[in-house]
Amino acid sequence: MVLGDTDDNDPKHWVFGCADKPTVHAVLTVASDTANGLAGALEEQKAAASQAGAVVVYEQKGAALPGEKKGKEHFGFKDGVSEPEVEGFDEPDPTRFTGEEPDRVFYSKKHPGTRILPAGEFVIGRKLTPAHNRGTAAVDTIPDWMRDGSFQVVRRLEQDVAGWWAQVDAQLRRLKDLKAVPQDTGRDWFAARLVGRWRDGSPVCKHPDRPGGAAAGSDNDFKYLGDPEDPDGLITPLFSHLRKTNPRAGLVAGTPVDESFIDARRIIRRGAPYGQPFDPTSGDELNGPDAERGLLFVCYQSDLVAQFEFIQVNWINDPDFPPGRKAEPGPDPLVSGQLATVNDGRVSWEGESPAGERQTTALDFRPFVHTRGALYCFTPPSARCADSPGAA
Repeated sequence: MVLGDTDDNDPKHWVFGCADKPTVHAVLTVASDTANGLAGALEEQKAAASQAGAVVVYEQKGAALPGEKKGKEHFGFKDGVSEPEVEGFDEPDPTRFTGEEPDRVFYSKKHPGTRILPAGEFVIGRKLTPAHNRGTAAVDTIPDWMRDGSFQVVRRLEQDVAGWWAQVDAQLRRLKDLKAVPQDTGRDWFAARLVGRWRDGSPVCKHPDRPGGAAAGSDNDFKYLGDPEDPDGLITPLFSHLRKTNPRAGLVAGTPVDESFIDARRIIRRGAPYGQPFDPTSGDELNGPDAERGLLFVCYQSDLVAQFEFIQVNWINDPDFPPGRKAEPGPDPLVSGQLATVNDGRVSWEGESPAGERQTTALDFRPFVHTRGALYCFTPPSARCADSPGAA
């Protein structure tokens, strides 16, 4: 499977989007800031669907995690930090940009380091970045009714929280046994390097020893070059989730990645956790290790091939990305891991021996995030929905 939906991710384990489940013709997202508001809106939509003869084939509840876990996913890390901004909607910093007109790309004034991209990266038929392949984006062939719509990816990703953290502990013990890290290295220090950020969202590249605190939790102003220099992943591993999903100026075959190439791969994520937090001290089964929990991953883009699929196939699952290394960096250990016919789950931990010499240690990661449903959808423009028969 091109996206790595093999083994325990195989569609035979899915709850929607597969051959032996009812066909999905439409996806409706109902959201509210209050429980009562959500219940009322959901009741209205179900009544409307029933009147139209539509049948609800699957319903997934999702919500921000409670208390101090709010804004985080189930493994415990702040989510949704690195999002692109959109030209015409977000305010640019007039003093910071790359390129020349008409292809100049500005950085965000509100979120330093975040690039403001043309709307065509996320909305079909609009201006694209110069590096975007117009062929895969199909800008010259799409029908008029699709213009100003967007392609939506929906993936139900089940997270085995206890299993993932047990694996973190096991691999950290291996590093200690091989003297690849100091004996007093903590699990949070190691886990932060697998993710690329600490639990509070602060980037490891700027805060290598400890979390940077709330102020650093939304920091996107780094490139792994000069902040400090980390081309080989000695601070933030090349296989870390952060570098595998957005390599920024990480090196490829000895050459810095052009930012315009990265621009053409960005997606807008709008997912939500589902299920109750894992809590081994709770007597409630919903907080236990066998309860269903995970992330309802949702993203939007104008080009499924060059954006979502490229990130998943060419970066996350590919053990040889970034390429040109003596030892392959390995797949993303957070959301990928060992996948039959795709990779063996081995990653290369780059560090220094007690004598100060460069040392590469192989670690093995099994997947603890499993696909339990997937859909490709088309989200029509609001004007098109209003023109539909029966629209109010």
